[in-house]
Amino acid sequence: SMSAGGGVRRSQMMASIESSVDPRLDKDRADDLLLRAGMVNGNYVLRESRSHAGSFVLCVAEEGLSRHYPIERCENPSGYRLLSPDPPKFFATLDSLLEYYTRNLEGIAVRLTNRLV
Repeated sequence: SMSAGGGVRRSQMMASIESSVDPRLDKDRADDLLLRAGMVNGNYVLRESRSHAGSFVLCVAEEGLSRHYPIERCENPSGYRLLSPDPPKFFATLDSLLEYYTRNLEGIAVRLTNRLV
């Protein structure tokens, strides 16, 4: 059963997934979250990149390990791309990138299933 207002929060999150990312979340904490959740394949955490302002890192549980995939913020045209597939695939929004990788394996070893944070 859905909790009251759950649907509203979900649609707000979809409107701006960027604003839902905790700026204090670092690599060690991301790894810890994946570990505590049992390193289930496809569990993932989204964190801000420490080295590239405005970019993100996708931290994914894969076969008992946490993998960190840089997501580059692009200016022209505006959008995002995961650096691992070659050539990189371009997305207008972070949400569309995440949605794509729940269905496709291109540069990531497992499909994304459940966002922990």
